[in-house]
Amino acid sequence: MSIALVPEPLVPEPLEPGLPGPAPAAVLPGARPDARPTVAATPLTAVRRLARAYPVAAAGSALVLAGALAPAAPLRLALTDAPAPAVTLEAPAAYAVFSPFTRLADALCLLSTAQHAAVAATLLLAVGAWRVARRCPRASALRVCAQTTGACGASLVALVAMLAVAVFAPRPMARLASADADWVRVDFHTHTAASHDVPAWFTPARRRAWHAAAGYDVAYVSDHKQVWGARAAAAANPARSGDGLVVLPAIESWWHGVHVVVLGEVAADPAFLADEQVDRALPAALASGRLAGRPTPVALAAIPDNLLRALTPEALAGAPWLRGMELVDGAPRAIAQHDREGGALAARAAEAGLVPLAGTNHHGWGRTAVAWNLVRVPGWQRMTPAALDARLQDVLRRGDTAAVRLVARARPEVAPAGVRRALSLAATGPALAWGVAAELPARERAAWLAWLWLPAALGGLAARRAAGAPNAARRAPAPPAPRA
Repeated sequence: MSIALVPEPLVPEPLEPGLPGPAPAAVLPGARPDARPTVAATPLTAVRRLARAYPVAAAGSALVLAGALAPAAPLRLALTDAPAPAVTLEAPAAYAVFSPFTRLADALCLLSTAQHAAVAATLLLAVGAWRVARRCPRASALRVCAQTTGACGASLVALVAMLAVAVFAPRPMARLASADADWVRVDFHTHTAASHDVPAWFTPARRRAWHAAAGYDVAYVSDHKQVWGARAAAAANPARSGDGLVVLPAIESWWHGVHVVVLGEVAADPAFLADEQVDRALPAALASGRLAGRPTPVALAAIPDNLLRALTPEALAGAPWLRGMELVDGAPRAIAQHDREGGALAARAAEAGLVPLAGTNHHGWGRTAVAWNLVRVPGWQRMTPAALDARLQDVLRRGDTAAVRLVARARPEVAPAGVRRALSLAATGPALAWGVAAELPARERAAWLAWLWLPAALGGLAARRAAGAPNAARRAPAPPAPRA
């Protein structure tokens, strides 16, 4: 027979008479005696509570405020990547109010196709990691996997929707403003519905409105094999160039397997419309005497094309009219080519004596101007459109690179090749987010904070009301029983 030893309960020893006992804990009126003592609220604890309750709004606010500590210029010189002097990027009030949408839409429109894929991959990895980190400890692996997949799918749909809004939706535009009145803001390569690859709704009138909103003074409309779009847009030109947007004619054709843009009224010659090959049409027009008495035509080579292969010394010797070369172009494939070959293209242009230029190559989609050519022409505001056309062509004909400045929107750059290219592509998402935050002016920064916290506050209020409704029902007194 075994005897179980049960420990006796500990009983506090009685105090000797006359000694004071332990003081009772102070209890606030209305509080339970067994309630835990509350910690005094401080600004740091309040911030932590907000971050736990609204992680997306808190993270976005931290990024927006951090960008104010290291601001960056939204414009750069395309040849040197240095900040562009004496120019600013201005935005109308509607652009600033809706800055989380307009500014982000502009940033997406400045990316190449490979960068879009990198942004999507970064978003999926971030959302997946965040969802797994916040999983319920008691949830099964299958449920966690389903929830993570759903969150990633919703994020990808949101990114595609944002990109669709950036490309298709009408929205306010940012425009270039210059402090020096002698610089003409020019686009040498753009299109209207006269081109076969432009939607029919993008009329010459819409072409004028787009360039005026982007801050251009001059736009050369270079449709394929057609000039009626350029002539229709030019019909609304002012008598003096400084009184409104000036549209000038051009045409986009072929030469040695690459695209070239022939500037000015010479592009309307029937020879160019009959034969799209400039290396056949231009010599035929010169031989026929149709161009007699006119200055030598001026054209520029455009990207995306293999200009490094086509612009050989032998080919250039037979094309004295080729006086410029695009380094920046708004087409997604051209943006990718600039990332791969920008340095080589600039070197080839310098060797060949070609003026480096930029073109929007805009085909009706999107509301983002990628770059501007600033050409120094003193007194251009008082010139007629025809006289300004002649002066601009003369600058290119002389090869006056000092009179041309390429200003481009800042964007995440990608290394040309190798491991650095892979790493820079992978960093596109974080670089894009930081670039947007660092470029925001003060009023857009305030708009971002408002758009981040207003939905969070409304959502929190709705959640508190929904949670308080059952509690109120439980606290309500029960209705009296009916009398027998």
